[in-house]
Amino acid sequence: MRESTARAVTEISCFAFAGTPDSVTRSVYALPRTIVGHTWYALLVESERAADIRVFSRTHADDDSGPVASWHGASLGALPIRIMSLLMNAGDGIEAALGEHGGFVEHGLVPCPPTPRGAFGHALGAYAADRSVRAFVIAL
Repeated sequence: MRESTARAVTEISCFAFAGTPDSVTRSVYALPRTIVGHTWYALLVESERAADIRVFSRTHADDDSGPVASWHGASLGALPIRIMSLLMNAGDGIEAALGEHGGFVEHGLVPCPPTPRGAFGHALGAYAADRSVRAFVIAL
Protein backbone atom coordinates (compact mmCIF):
# COMPACT_ATOMS: atom_id res chain seq x y z
CA MET A 1 0.00 0.00 0.00
CA ARG A 2 1.45 3.33 -1.07
CA GLU A 3 1.59 5.96 1.68
CA SER A 4 0.10 9.37 0.99
CA THR A 5 2.68 12.10 0.52
CA ALA A 6 0.40 14.76 2.03
CA ARG A 7 0.73 14.57 5.80
CA ALA A 8 -0.34 17.99 7.02
CA VAL A 9 -3.33 16.62 8.91
CA THR A 10 -5.58 19.39 10.13
CA GLU A 11 -8.68 17.32 10.77
CA ILE A 12 -9.21 13.70 11.72
CA SER A 13 -12.59 12.02 11.42
CA CYS A 14 -13.52 8.56 12.64
CA PHE A 15 -16.93 6.92 12.53
CA ALA A 16 -17.96 3.47 13.79
CA PHE A 17 -21.17 1.64 12.96
CA ALA A 18 -22.59 -1.77 13.87
CA GLY A 19 -25.87 -3.44 13.00
CA THR A 20 -27.64 -4.92 10.02
CA PRO A 21 -25.94 -4.43 6.66
CA ASP A 22 -28.78 -2.13 5.60
CA SER A 23 -28.57 0.14 8.65
CA VAL A 24 -24.76 0.33 8.52
CA THR A 25 -24.80 1.05 4.79
CA ARG A 26 -27.38 3.82 5.22
CA SER A 27 -25.30 5.34 8.03
CA VAL A 28 -22.12 5.29 5.95
CA TYR A 29 -23.91 6.79 2.94
CA ALA A 30 -25.19 9.60 5.19
CA LEU A 31 -21.69 10.67 6.21
CA PRO A 32 -20.73 14.19 5.13
CA ARG A 33 -19.23 14.51 1.66
CA THR A 34 -16.21 16.17 3.24
CA ILE A 35 -15.01 12.70 4.28
CA VAL A 36 -14.11 11.84 0.68
CA GLY A 37 -12.50 15.26 0.29
CA HIS A 38 -9.63 14.30 2.61
CA THR A 39 -6.26 13.34 1.19
CA TRP A 40 -6.49 9.93 2.91
CA TYR A 41 -9.53 7.95 3.98
CA ALA A 42 -10.41 4.33 4.57
CA LEU A 43 -13.28 1.94 5.17
CA LEU A 44 -12.85 -1.11 7.37
CA VAL A 45 -15.80 -3.51 7.30
CA GLU A 46 -16.28 -6.89 8.95
CA SER A 47 -18.89 -9.57 9.44
CA GLU A 48 -18.74 -13.04 10.96
CA ARG A 49 -17.53 -14.48 7.64
CA ALA A 50 -15.08 -11.90 6.20
CA ALA A 51 -13.41 -8.52 6.44
CA ASP A 52 -12.35 -5.84 3.96
CA ILE A 53 -10.32 -2.65 4.01
CA ARG A 54 -10.40 0.01 1.27
CA VAL A 55 -7.86 2.84 1.36
CA PHE A 56 -8.11 5.94 -0.82
CA SER A 57 -5.36 8.55 -1.00
CA ARG A 58 -4.28 11.49 -3.08
CA THR A 59 -1.57 14.11 -2.92
CA HIS A 60 -3.89 17.13 -2.81
CA ALA A 61 -7.51 17.36 -1.70
CA ASP A 62 -8.54 18.74 -5.09
CA ASP A 63 -6.90 15.96 -7.16
CA ASP A 64 -9.28 14.23 -9.58
CA SER A 65 -7.73 10.79 -9.08
CA GLY A 66 -5.64 8.90 -6.58
CA PRO A 67 -4.38 5.43 -5.73
CA VAL A 68 -6.72 2.90 -4.13
CA ALA A 69 -5.66 -0.23 -2.27
CA SER A 70 -7.75 -3.02 -0.77
CA TRP A 71 -7.34 -5.95 1.57
CA HIS A 72 -9.65 -8.93 2.07
CA GLY A 73 -9.40 -11.51 4.83
CA ALA A 74 -11.16 -13.43 7.57
CA SER A 75 -11.09 -10.80 10.33
CA LEU A 76 -9.92 -7.31 11.25
CA GLY A 77 -8.75 -8.72 14.57
CA ALA A 78 -7.56 -6.02 16.96
CA LEU A 79 -6.88 -3.54 14.14
CA PRO A 80 -9.85 -1.23 14.95
CA ILE A 81 -8.68 -0.96 18.58
CA ARG A 82 -5.13 -0.24 17.44
CA ILE A 83 -6.35 2.46 15.06
CA MET A 84 -8.42 4.12 17.79
CA SER A 85 -5.29 4.29 19.92
CA LEU A 86 -3.30 5.81 17.05
CA LEU A 87 -6.01 8.39 16.43
CA MET A 88 -5.26 9.78 19.88
CA ASN A 89 -1.76 10.50 18.54
CA ALA A 90 -2.94 12.70 15.62
CA GLY A 91 -3.31 9.64 13.38
CA ASP A 92 0.42 8.98 13.19
CA GLY A 93 1.06 5.35 12.36
CA ILE A 94 -2.37 4.43 10.96
CA GLU A 95 -1.08 3.78 7.45
CA ALA A 96 1.73 1.61 8.85
CA ALA A 97 -0.72 -0.32 11.05
CA LEU A 98 -2.90 -1.05 8.03
CA GLY A 99 0.10 -2.12 5.98
CA GLU A 100 1.20 -4.52 8.72
CA HIS A 101 -2.26 -6.08 8.81
CA GLY A 102 -1.78 -7.88 5.52
CA GLY A 103 -0.98 -7.74 1.84
CA PHE A 104 -2.90 -5.01 0.08
CA VAL A 105 -3.82 -5.13 -3.59
CA GLU A 106 -3.01 -1.91 -5.44
CA HIS A 107 -5.72 -0.85 -7.90
CA GLY A 108 -3.75 2.00 -9.45
CA LEU A 109 -5.08 5.51 -9.97
CA VAL A 110 -8.86 5.76 -9.95
CA PRO A 111 -11.20 8.76 -10.16
CA CYS A 112 -11.88 10.19 -6.70
CA PRO A 113 -15.49 9.46 -5.74
CA PRO A 114 -17.57 12.54 -4.88
CA THR A 115 -19.62 10.87 -2.11
CA PRO A 116 -19.24 8.23 0.61
CA ARG A 117 -21.67 6.06 -1.37
CA GLY A 118 -19.38 6.23 -4.39
CA ALA A 119 -16.33 5.42 -2.31
CA PHE A 120 -17.70 2.66 -0.12
CA GLY A 121 -20.82 1.29 -1.82
CA HIS A 122 -19.15 -1.62 -3.60
CA ALA A 123 -17.34 -2.85 -0.49
CA LEU A 124 -20.47 -2.59 1.68
CA GLY A 125 -22.61 -4.31 -0.96
CA ALA A 126 -20.53 -7.46 -0.55
CA TYR A 127 -21.96 -7.76 2.99
CA ALA A 128 -25.64 -7.27 2.12
CA ALA A 129 -26.56 -10.90 2.87
CA ASP A 130 -24.78 -11.04 6.23
CA ARG A 131 -26.70 -10.99 9.51
CA SER A 132 -24.67 -8.15 11.01
CA VAL A 133 -21.66 -6.03 10.17
CA ARG A 134 -19.46 -3.42 11.72
CA ALA A 135 -17.80 -0.68 9.75
CA PHE A 136 -15.25 2.02 10.50
CA VAL A 137 -14.58 5.07 8.35
CA ILE A 138 -11.42 7.04 9.01
CA ALA A 139 -10.33 10.24 7.27
CA LEU A 140 -7.03 12.03 7.78
